[in-house]
Amino acid sequence: MRWFGLDVHRDFCEVAVVDEEGVRSAGRIATRMPTLELFAQSLGPGDVVALEATTGADRIVSVLEHHGIQVVVANTRKLRSITEAKAKTDRLDARALAQLLASGLLEEVWTPNERTRALRRLTNRRERLVRARTRAKNEAHGVLARTRSKKARRGPGVRVTFQATSPSICRVSEAPALEMWPWRAGPLPDWRTRGSSPR
Repeated sequence: MRWFGLDVHRDFCEVAVVDEEGVRSAGRIATRMPTLELFAQSLGPGDVVALEATTGADRIVSVLEHHGIQVVVANTRKLRSITEAKAKTDRLDARALAQLLASGLLEEVWTPNERTRALRRLTNRRERLVRARTRAKNEAHGVLARTRSKKARRGPGVRVTFQATSPSICRVSEAPALEMWPWRAGPLPDWRTRGSSPR
């Protein structure tokens, strides 16, 4: 049985391992999916991996758990041996994680499963769409307010229309509203027969 500590960064992970020979550094691995898959395949069924609860950790956890590897996610802000260390490097942090994991002193935090992560992504997407809709409505209200204040100088009224170019983008355009002209109660004049054009 081996205990691994991963110090996770955006582009790489610093790896340390504790086994019967002691603690040692095991180099770095890239956080790209092919590299993470190879790393997961190199682990044995009894190996345990510890990593920090940070950005990108959920993707690493998903890959490792898919291969049947036990993963412990820790909140390192509660670990004095890491947060208050005088000599703080990626290699030393990974070693500290591995040693705490092997000694059973690593405090684990709750991690969502794949279904919960998918629901989170869905709700986050909906929240962005709702904010975009609110911005579009505010733009429309602004156009209407400007139209009412300038209607006397601009002559014909303005009709506000929406053009949905994508699920999250709406355009507000202005077009003359013929029904708001002074002769809206009667039929519209035929400029071709009258020989004149509107001014």
